[in-house]
Amino acid sequence: MPATLAGSILSLFTMNPAPAPFNQLLEEYIFKVANQQIGSAEPSLQTELLALWQTVRDTAKPDESFTESLLPQPSEWDAVLEKPIDWRSVNRQWLQQLIEERSQQHEKYLIRLKLAIEKTQLHLSAVKRSPLPEHSRARQLSNFQYILHMYQQQSVKAERLRDRYLADLNRRKR
Repeated sequence: MPATLAGSILSLFTMNPAPAPFNQLLEEYIFKVANQQIGSAEPSLQTELLALWQTVRDTAKPDESFTESLLPQPSEWDAVLEKPIDWRSVNRQWLQQLIEERSQQHEKYLIRLKLAIEKTQLHLSAVKRSPLPEHSRARQLSNFQYILHMYQQQSVKAERLRDRYLADLNRRKR
């Protein structure tokens, strides 16, 4: 099919040595393709295709070509799309949404950190009560205390960052 399509387009240009408007060439091409498809169809389908072709052809107004009638008509979207875009507003909305998302992510992170702190504290108390030898218990206590300290530091940093995001978000909403 691509070879016949290219051949059909090429024949359109070689048949008319004088330059023709694009719409006219397109209309001729559509007519040739429709003619070929209708000619190769079964008789019952030919009748339906001819009726469809005639209906589409009748939708064209007398003062415009067939292809111009197929073009989309101006609508309310054209008016909306012609208005200039306020990029500051778009950027502001995008930034506000980004800050809200980051704030929510930090809330979830803080919840996970608090759960990790609670779990580490439980492990720390369990190690303190365990019947392990003193050197093993001391090493595990040291490890859990270090982990607990790191989680607490991360929690403080995350809270500060969340507060900054919230303050920035509140400032932008005004």
